[in-house]
Amino acid sequence: GVGAGVAFAWSGFLDDVTAPLVRTLRPVPPLALIGFAIAWFGINDAGAAFIIAIGAFWINFYAAYGAVEGVSEDLLDVARTLGVREDLDMLRSVVVPAALPGITTGIRTGLGRCWMLVVASEIFGVPGIGREIIRASNNLLVDEVIAYILVLSLMYLLVDVAFRAVQQRALRWRA
Repeated sequence: GVGAGVAFAWSGFLDDVTAPLVRTLRPVPPLALIGFAIAWFGINDAGAAFIIAIGAFWINFYAAYGAVEGVSEDLLDVARTLGVREDLDMLRSVVVPAALPGITTGIRTGLGRCWMLVVASEIFGVPGIGREIIRASNNLLVDEVIAYILVLSLMYLLVDVAFRAVQQRALRWRA
């Protein structure tokens, strides 16, 4: 999603060509694709990964797209004045670093959504904590459901803290 968002925001041609497809696919909720995941991949980890990837794609796409579009034209003019001419050089040395705060915020948001989709995608039969939550709730084992929810929350907290540390390190130049 990040790569596509950067490319589509930077290239007016790519954006124009893909805009109808993007506007058609974006509103489809990842969970609505469970039927396709089962048909294409079966009830296994690949199907669950597909649902999770779709959930992350659009958040990362729009975060990167918006961040690249938000790069100041003045910053681009300064880079051109200093001799940056090629698109790839401009992207690598100016646009992506300037857009990185928005891109990493999108990735962090995407991680949160993916965490929810892990549970949701496991509900359709893939072994995991989502299936265990459904099993426990079907058997009215509220204490187990709460325990699983706490485990999920703690695991996500660890992932979020780790990503935040990576984000701060990547954005250290802003300080």
